[in-house]
Amino acid sequence: MNTTGYAHPKVVEAVRAQAERFAHVCFSDFTHEPTLSLAERLVARLGGKYRVFFGNSGTEGIEAAIKLVRHHTGRPYLLAFAGAFHGRSLGALSLTASRSAYRKGFGPLLPGVFHIPFPNPFRPPLGASPKDVGDAVLEHLEHLFRTVVPPEEVAAFFVEPIQGEGGYVVPPPGFLPRLKALLERHGILLVADEVQTGAGRTGRFFALEHEGVEADVYVLAKGWPRGTP
Repeated sequence: MNTTGYAHPKVVEAVRAQAERFAHVCFSDFTHEPTLSLAERLVARLGGKYRVFFGNSGTEGIEAAIKLVRHHTGRPYLLAFAGAFHGRSLGALSLTASRSAYRKGFGPLLPGVFHIPFPNPFRPPLGASPKDVGDAVLEHLEHLFRTVVPPEEVAAFFVEPIQGEGGYVVPPPGFLPRLKALLERHGILLVADEVQTGAGRTGRFFALEHEGVEADVYVLAKGWPRGTP
């Protein structure tokens, strides 16, 4: 209801009608039609190439993605951006790097997680200029592969297409396709955290679509506007 306003009559009626038919029950115990039909619509929206897993929150989706990419690849390491927010349960918190206060008192966190600077064109890291910040970040990632973590042991890179809590920052045009190409060369999966950006909030169903990039795993949550997927 967050996307439609308070007590919208159509939403209230839909809730009432569903309550008359079937109330919530754990999907792992009993299947029910609304969840199945939503999964079918999501798979169709994604071209039939994906499977759907339902959880309780965006954070739980990230936790599931961590397990998925490690199990699928057999690789131990994970990458994320400085400034990222991926949740505050233990695995998700290990990827989150927006505020040290979130981590205070909870270490040691999940091992094998590495962060690199986000290509912020407004406050460029690594001594870069706004024009070449994307190049600098990709070179930094290559340097990390040469000196710290073997790329063939990295399972996935978790990415917010637009950083949320990190400052609502859009990466430079063309950066995400180049990052995806680099990851593909090393067999590293791209996990798109579209909890804040997905379901049409940027004008496309996924924010990654603006750059023509397709993720290996998508994480969606929060309210979905009417008509999506």
